[in-house]
Amino acid sequence: MYKQKPDDPTFDTALFVLTDKKTVILQPKTIIIVHIAIAGNIGSGKTTLTEMLAKHYGWEPKYEAVDYNPYLEDYYKDIPRWSFNMEVFFLKERFKDLLQLTRCSKQQTIVQDRTIYEGVYVFTKKQLQDGQYD
Repeated sequence: MYKQKPDDPTFDTALFVLTDKKTVILQPKTIIIVHIAIAGNIGSGKTTLTEMLAKHYGWEPKYEAVDYNPYLEDYYKDIPRWSFNMEVFFLKERFKDLLQLTRCSKQQTIVQDRTIYEGVYVFTKKQLQDGQYD
């Protein structure tokens, strides 16, 4: 009997021969994903660089969703009050992006215009230096 192993992206196209005594794996597939992420402050050119790299090398671009942010309007009205809330929102969204990248089913190089780390090491550090956290 031949069977494809379900729910395992590393053996996405592998065939298995099942016998009474053992399982033999035929044609295992290893998926290699290269993830390049760009970090920087607002307006530093992360998205532009992501676009340029993706176009030049044929990489898959991934952009931070900016369509919906429940804190953005409040943040610009009162930055010290809403900085933490907005940063937690961004952390959650970036974590979801990373989880999505782990579910890729094909070999590819992905270039992303944000990282999960820049909230702490770029944005929050600058906010603290500017005294913008309550």
